Amino acid sequence: MNFSYFSRELTSSTLVFEIVMWVLLIWVLWYGISHYRFFLWRFFALAFWVFCFEWLTGALWNNAHLGKYAYIHNDISWILMFTWTILIFLGKFVYDKKIHNKTLLKEFLFVVFWSSILVAIVILLLKDIGVFSYSSATLPLITSSILIYWRPLEAILYIPVFIFTVYSFYKYWELTMYDKNLFSNYTISAKKDIFISIVAISLIWYLMHPLLETSLLASFLLIIFYVLGLVITNFMVNSIKGIPLFQRYISGMFIFSVLVMFVTSVMIEKGMIILAQSVRDTYTINTISIPWFAFTDVEFVGIILFSCLMIAMVKYFKIITDDKNIRLDDKNMTFQGFISIIKG
Repeated sequence: MNFSYFSRELTSSTLVFEIVMWVLLIWVLWYGISHYRFFLWRFFALAFWVFCFEWLTGALWNNAHLGKYAYIHNDISWILMFTWTILIFLGKFVYDKKIHNKTLLKEFLFVVFWSSILVAIVILLLKDIGVFSYSSATLPLITSSILIYWRPLEAILYIPVFIFTVYSFYKYWELTMYDKNLFSNYTISAKKDIFISIVAISLIWYLMHPLLETSLLASFLLIIFYVLGLVITNFMVNSIKGIPLFQRYISGMFIFSVLVMFVTSVMIEKGMIILAQSVRDTYTINTISIPWFAFTDVEFVGIILFSCLMIAMVKYFKIITDDKNIRLDDKNMTFQGFISIIKG
């Protein structure tokens, strides 16, 4: 791997940025612990998925000048991981403080909107001080003549999609700590399942497609196969009764991962999918041996993370759209709900 395209040397501007982030981190943790039950668990749950998502999309952008101790892997930084987590929770804090007629759907839309604005402002700042830049895979796609605050439209749209995906994954697991009965009724609605699956797959594909070199036809076929795989997975898992949520989730992840691996492996073998050069420059690519599949380790881990996200996103939106008036009181959060997803 060649990482000469970015420097880890700390600059005075990034030092100021990191100090501000440390102050914000301490304040968010203090405020969260003071106002929310099990906030440390919730904070690090969201931070963990932000890290997973940054690893998954790491070849889309470069992060420089954060100091040699600020990086977890390649140019993925724990400083930025906590930054995005902090900004998402700031959106949630404002919602809980200002909105009185609360529902899960309203909270989700509010947090995605306002956190996206905060993240966009910080990214603009990071670009100006030389920390954030787009990779060779992303630059050709950032060509829109439509500008928002002097930035191309495509670059701005990536931000709410990013918040949308990581926050929905987090919210799915946060719900398990309230009431296991939220997950006891498994409705199967073909139209809703297909619609939610199409939206979820399309959003992730919008973020991920620069990492793959595919034709328009191959991209269309891939989305169709993934949607079918997600609908089949949901139908199979929702048909299973009497097992804890965690086991159901793992079952769904396994089924969907196998389906995605099969489809992707066939398309790779036929030359319909090729990893972008930026991916090869960012990760160490090793071929792994799995019977009937031809994969690299990067593709394998990427598919597992992709499957984890898809199952959680679809289930979360099924829950909040089945009952749009769900209201949860933070005082009712208990680890008994969390334990019940494992023990039943």
